[in-house]
Amino acid sequence: MQDWVQEIWLDGASNGAPNVASGQHASWADRTRTLEFRGLRYFVSVARTGTFAAAAQELNVSKVTITRSIQRLEEAVGVKLLTRHGRGASLTSIGSRLAVRLETVLQSVISAAEESPTPTASGGGLSIALSPEVGLLLAPALLKQCHPRWPLIRLDVREVATDMLADCVLRGLADVAIVQDGISSGNVIVEQVLSERLGLVAAPRHLAAQNAAAVRFRDLLGLPVILPTSQHRNRRRLTKAAYQRGINLHVVSEVDSVPLAKTLFRNELGCTILPRMAVQEELARGALVFRDIEFPALVCTHGIASRLDPARGRVTNVVSLIRKSIASLVNCGMWPGVSQLLAPELSTEPGPDACRA
Repeated sequence: MQDWVQEIWLDGASNGAPNVASGQHASWADRTRTLEFRGLRYFVSVARTGTFAAAAQELNVSKVTITRSIQRLEEAVGVKLLTRHGRGASLTSIGSRLAVRLETVLQSVISAAEESPTPTASGGGLSIALSPEVGLLLAPALLKQCHPRWPLIRLDVREVATDMLADCVLRGLADVAIVQDGISSGNVIVEQVLSERLGLVAAPRHLAAQNAAAVRFRDLLGLPVILPTSQHRNRRRLTKAAYQRGINLHVVSEVDSVPLAKTLFRNELGCTILPRMAVQEELARGALVFRDIEFPALVCTHGIASRLDPARGRVTNVVSLIRKSIASLVNCGMWPGVSQLLAPELSTEPGPDACRA
């Protein structure tokens, strides 16, 4: 990708831009080593829209992110590409030529990614990061369906704490992740798949389980609850809801491990708030009781996170399989408590393979 940037940069030397041969800057190889694909995308978007604000809205990132990325791009190529002013930004002569070339090149990159071989043809490994609760439900369905479709692909499953899932994709530690309440940011896009309600979970003989009816959020006042630590998304959701209603939750213990927390619940050492899916086996055995929370209803969403880059084409088919597998598990009752499938076309997906997994 650097050859055509170098060509444009050298073209600008005749118009007063510094060039490699003059020795005014570090070598071309040294400066362009840090060129980022997303920085080029950001620059093209600003060139097309004319303002940093419009580009930020188009790409769903902050103005600061775009500004810093373009500054790094200008430092890498060693010339000014944009002139900032009150109405937005104007292209310099070199920036204008670069924008025209980049528009064509980036479109070619996107087209190549979309046409890239399916996992069947390319083979290799592909990793998916899942929380412990989602992994127990989804991993068997994916593994059962993946191998017959793409015998050359090795699907690697990583068990990761809920709040670290998106970071795994961002850092390249996983190709795909099922994230909770995730939003698209930078190079990571999140496709929302479903939303599910949270409820009060306790042992059958615990005070919180004496009534099987739905419970109001205000009724949690005074109950001994076991919650994850403050960095956990569910904990922050509960803390916010309690603050808005002037309630102080009585937290008797902080436990991040769901399996350990379940042991504490079964021993009547407290209750907690979880989605029904996370405790469905215990509910089936009668080891725990689940009560819907109302006024307000507490809802979390699950989405599929993956990187938006030239390699995205290799995971597209697997992402599609994940979507269909999730819909299948919901529609056949294996993922209970879902309030809505957020992709309308998934609501009719029968998915018998996932249900038999």
